[in-house]
Amino acid sequence: MAQTFTPTAVTSGEGTQFDYPLQLDRGLVGQIADLSMSRVITGANETGNLLAFGVPVAANSGGLLANSCQLATGAGAILGITARSAVHEKVGIPAPGAAPSYSEGIPNLKAVNILTRGTILLEVMEAVAPGDALRFHKSGTNAGKWGKTASNGNTLALAAGGWVIRKAGAAGLLLVLEINTPAQLTFTADTAG
Repeated sequence: MAQTFTPTAVTSGEGTQFDYPLQLDRGLVGQIADLSMSRVITGANETGNLLAFGVPVAANSGGLLANSCQLATGAGAILGITARSAVHEKVGIPAPGAAPSYSEGIPNLKAVNILTRGTILLEVMEAVAPGDALRFHKSGTNAGKWGKTASNGNTLALAAGGWVIRKAGAAGLLLVLEINTPAQLTFTADTAG
């Protein structure tokens, strides 16, 4: 039996909302997908640049603060993935029907939310499904996006363990990644084979 829903019009607005929308706002890159068992740590952006949402970060040994982080650009351990918070949720959301802008992020010298456990929305440059390999494009045409295909010198493969794709993403859209880092997440560099 299928359920159908119709908008509810409220005649008296005392203490209630007048209309209830029938669809959720669309997800944004770096947005936490649900609240189940999430763990977020705080980092500091001391890179001198905007640090985008939904990208992997590593410790920044060149920073002044102990929790300084930077975009992960090489093989090794990562702290987690940059996440939007309630403060960022309504900033820069495009009008319905407009192309979303994924260039938003954390300005230099500001606190960074780093998801180490939970589910997060990530932009993919190609279709990626549960069970596929997952790579971050650190450079090249698809810099800042995730995918499954290796690109020599441009991608970092997320090493097995500590993560699982919960919901597939089509090219140019979002997938849901669950991470659980009791041990550190690591990348391996993709090279010509």
